[in-house]
Amino acid sequence: MRPIRQSKSGRVLLVPKHVVRQSYEAFGDYCRQRLESVVYWYGLETPGSSTDVAVAVAIPDAQCHPTWYEVSAEQASAMRTTMATASLVCLAQFHTHPWKNTRHSLYDDRNSISIRNGFLSLVAPNYGCRQDLGLEEVSVHEAWDVRWYLLAKPAGQRRIRIVDDAVDLRGVR
Repeated sequence: MRPIRQSKSGRVLLVPKHVVRQSYEAFGDYCRQRLESVVYWYGLETPGSSTDVAVAVAIPDAQCHPTWYEVSAEQASAMRTTMATASLVCLAQFHTHPWKNTRHSLYDDRNSISIRNGFLSLVAPNYGCRQDLGLEEVSVHEAWDVRWYLLAKPAGQRRIRIVDDAVDLRGVR
């Protein structure tokens, strides 16, 4: 599959730095054990807008293995119910692979928590063992019409924007 140059949805997902930080912190223990792991980004989809905002990270009690993970239906339901009380929807899943190849596997395609149009799946290399908490090496896949599309790097960077979650201007003139 060749990466596509433009998101099918045309949407932008704003992700505060704390969401990225919490995701990598969740990967930490699994990284040391050399196991794949997953988190989910929940947030707000504003009707009539092309911008979504991630505000929370859901960390399931997944069964993690060296080359795959599994989230039970009970865990998925518990996440959905908990987040729905705050009117949040699942916007993306973020999981790890054991190698540098971050393309979706057939297993990833078939076992996503969602395949609704515009849903995102991010894949971090090397079990998510990163120190700088960036998304530069992460691949971005977007679901559209029950298929997954790998976004080319520039398209992925346009689709997901990391934003500051605190700005301290004290002492700045």
